[in-house]
Amino acid sequence: MLPPRAPVFLARDTYRRRRLIDALRLLPVIGLLLFLSPLVGGARYLRSTAESGVFIFAVWFGLIV
Repeated sequence: MLPPRAPVFLARDTYRRRRLIDALRLLPVIGLLLFLSPLVGGARYLRSTAESGVFIFAVWFGLIV
């Protein structure tokens, strides 16, 4: 008789915790892309400096929260 096999799937708690950690590791990259987006797309959208500043502070606030 064969011994019982280990479960194929990971435990849900550790799986979800690891996925959350993976998402948190991507957060600085996403923030950098959002911070640079007014510089890259500035000529296309012709945003004013005030609108770009509000966007930067909104992204900054979103990253903190």
